[in-house]
Amino acid sequence: MNGKEFLLTGVYAIFFSEIVTINLMQLIDFGGNFRRHVLAPRARTQEDLDEYMSGSVVELAERYTNMTKILFLALWYCPIYPAALFLCSFSLVVGSYVDRISLMRSWAPSPKLSSEISRINRTFFIPAAVGIMAVISSYTWTQFTFDNLCPLESTSSNYFGTWDIPSVIDGETMKTVQIDSSYQSFKFCNQNFLEYGSALTFPSLPSFQSSDSKWMTGGQERVTEAYGWSCIAILAVITIHFFLCYYRYLTRTYKPVGKDKGIPFADSNTAAYIPQVNSPEVPFPLVACPVDLIQDSLFEWTSPYHDYDYYDLTLDADAIMMGDDGGRSVSNTAFSRVVHWADSSLK
Repeated sequence: MNGKEFLLTGVYAIFFSEIVTINLMQLIDFGGNFRRHVLAPRARTQEDLDEYMSGSVVELAERYTNMTKILFLALWYCPIYPAALFLCSFSLVVGSYVDRISLMRSWAPSPKLSSEISRINRTFFIPAAVGIMAVISSYTWTQFTFDNLCPLESTSSNYFGTWDIPSVIDGETMKTVQIDSSYQSFKFCNQNFLEYGSALTFPSLPSFQSSDSKWMTGGQERVTEAYGWSCIAILAVITIHFFLCYYRYLTRTYKPVGKDKGIPFADSNTAAYIPQVNSPEVPFPLVACPVDLIQDSLFEWTSPYHDYDYYDLTLDADAIMMGDDGGRSVSNTAFSRVVHWADSSLK
């Protein structure tokens, strides 16, 4: 039905926003372009210029959240709005290209992460979403035509005559109807199997209809029965999948990747993991551990303005604590500690 107060119109508006509005705002990147084209040319120092040109911060978790939100919305409403699946696929394709443009042109470099988030998403979320879709679809098909009305065999003569009925849109516009014996009469009946109280109505089969309150047509009963048993099969497959994943987790063993080349870490020219905190005030990360025991070659970045001591948060904390009247010192456990022995003979 048309009209902004109806459900499917609202669902379409969400997909339209995901396809057009959000992607357009991401491409425009007003804040990032303002910093790069207005503030950066007027920067007074090279450090400020680098900060303005650093790009917008993006979180991988936020991108996955946005993707799974669109997918779950499509799977939830696809029984009554099949076009949601096409809108979902189009939204994901457009979002993928827009993200690629932003990744190359406007986003700041992201932290180096493994594929753990994508693996968890494929292993757990997507199968769970498909299972929920199967359950929702089976119950949705049982509720057609969503009016909670069951036909009666005959029409009571008490309803014969001419009646003025208010409109369901505004409640004020009146429509005159004339009822006679040729009209089909209906009574209220609950078409939602989930609201049947203590009665077990899973899977959603047409046999759960009351003997005196049947609303399904013959074709609807066949489709509902197929959906109900298909739901059981899908949930069984997903349950086996989760069980196998859990079993593999309990019985997995360590398997090395690659071969030992006999090259010590000290000679590999590889950056180490060093706890760091990004701040919008400086163009380089702040180091959350003492840097006096860390070789410069272990950092994956180099500042042309200051030594690594300048970005050492432990020195700032010492200065703050020693400036106190009590002259307190920072606990050894307040920050992480990174130590590297450069002698390759140590194993």
